[in-house]
Amino acid sequence: MNKELVQGDLIANAPPAKTWDDNLTEGFAAGYANHKLIMQEAKAKKDAINSKVAGYIDALDTNVDVTDLTPTQQNSITNYLVKQRSEYADAASRIAKIEDPTSPQYMELRTKINGISQSFQNLATQVKSYKEDKASYLKDFDNGLISDGNEINTLNEASKLYTNEASLGVGEGGSLVFWNEGKETYDSYNQMPKPFLKDFEGANQLLEMNKSIYSAGSTLTGARKNMIRQQLNNILIKGGRRGLLSLASDDFIMQGGLGLEDPELFAPGNDDDLRQVVLDNYMNILSDTAAQGARDKRPSSRGGSGGFSGALKDEINVSGNVADKALQFSLLAKEATGGNTVATVNQMANIINSIDPTSTKIYVTKGQMYEKFMVGKDEEDSPDLRKQFVDQFGNFNMYITNPSKDPREDARGINVNTSDPRSMFEFYINNSDLSAKAKNYYIDLYGKQTSGSQDNNNNSGSGSLNNL
Repeated sequence: MNKELVQGDLIANAPPAKTWDDNLTEGFAAGYANHKLIMQEAKAKKDAINSKVAGYIDALDTNVDVTDLTPTQQNSITNYLVKQRSEYADAASRIAKIEDPTSPQYMELRTKINGISQSFQNLATQVKSYKEDKASYLKDFDNGLISDGNEINTLNEASKLYTNEASLGVGEGGSLVFWNEGKETYDSYNQMPKPFLKDFEGANQLLEMNKSIYSAGSTLTGARKNMIRQQLNNILIKGGRRGLLSLASDDFIMQGGLGLEDPELFAPGNDDDLRQVVLDNYMNILSDTAAQGARDKRPSSRGGSGGFSGALKDEINVSGNVADKALQFSLLAKEATGGNTVATVNQMANIINSIDPTSTKIYVTKGQMYEKFMVGKDEEDSPDLRKQFVDQFGNFNMYITNPSKDPREDARGINVNTSDPRSMFEFYINNSDLSAKAKNYYIDLYGKQTSGSQDNNNNSGSGSLNNL
């Protein structure tokens, strides 16, 4: 075989040699393909990131209903939403680029995203609550359901909140806030006191009780009176402070309510004192109702003998037992002299207290009162301490106190002559459950049937503290 001939044939049939341009083109093609692959991978990553960010954005609920708000209030909320949404989008974009979910930066951004999302939910909830409260307040106000037991400041703030006068803002965590002119700061809406309504539930129970007592046709005494008082006390406790304030202030039974004028009673922390006063007032009302029911249930007496009405005559006809007890009580006055004064006055106080065991007003003797005074002062008996006692409480044989209060602050002397039978008769009658007209009848009758009544000027008992 001709080696040279074969070699020449290979050369002749070989493909054309690549030029410089061909090599350059192939290099560009290979480079472009590699760059395209890199670009595709980068785009895929961007798409993944964008998709991740879009997922975060879609998960953000910015649906805060600002309808029915004033334009100024709407602007405040809208500005907050725009700012927080921008911060949310920035955090979402940054967290999408972090692949390690355990890194501190990831956790920080995640916390921020969740916080903004939660703030939007809080804001939406509070705006909805505010709008509902506003509608309810205006409706309740128009229907006269707002209780007079509300504090003036609460009513004043509510009038601004719900009549578009208040300046609205958005606080930390999406909390709805309103400008407080007095404190010159924003207050959280959730913490602002809202006006409460009249306690119709407690009032209805009270009215039913009043109706039942009238229908029974008998006066309130003894165990039955104690039971009624406890039932009434349960109503007051069940209603809480708002119910107590409502029953003390709103006109459920009496026009204008109970007419309590001491502002200290309504101060926070004085619920026990207020409850006792309200309890006493309603018990007086229920006692009057019972007495009226008893009079109305008895057959009406005809004729006007004695110069008084049939109803009064009916009461007098069935109240002789009270008058008899008052007469027996008055005889103790003859024993309240000399060395027997202390023991007799103590007996008198116990008898008067037994007339109504449910009463919060308790009669005590001078000695008992002075003992409590010494305990409160944490001092031993001395002439100076006795003088302090007289200066503060006066010098009486008997005092009236409220066991639920400090006797040094809530006690007063009773201007009654314990050694005068007529004075003690009147004292007993005035502490009974009789109507005012019946009390006056018996007191006048006693004066007509007795002669030479003692001079009623010994209001200070012995005039000294020798018998303590």
